[in-house]
Amino acid sequence: MEKLFILVDNQYPVGLQAAQSSHAACQWLLDNKETQSWNNGYIVLLQTGNLKKWMYKLGHKKMNFSSFTEPDVGHKITAIACLTDDYNTFRNLKLMGS
Repeated sequence: MEKLFILVDNQYPVGLQAAQSSHAACQWLLDNKETQSWNNGYIVLLQTGNLKKWMYKLGHKKMNFSSFTEPDVGHKITAIACLTDDYNTFRNLKLMGS
């Protein structure tokens, strides 16, 4: 079963991570409104210190993802969302807030 994996930059406090995760999920839905199959099912919130590495990795694996850029922190990418059933890709990441 596919899950919506949200990867958020771990340099931010948990409250900001939560907001950025929500933005990334919404961005994924906007970017995939014609083809998306996720219907508010499973969502996994993860943290990482290197979103650019993850964007490269997901792109290399040809996995569909969306990123969210936050204007309030200098237009940096703060979170990315990816719908997949490939759980192993994310197995080494910590849950957000842990």
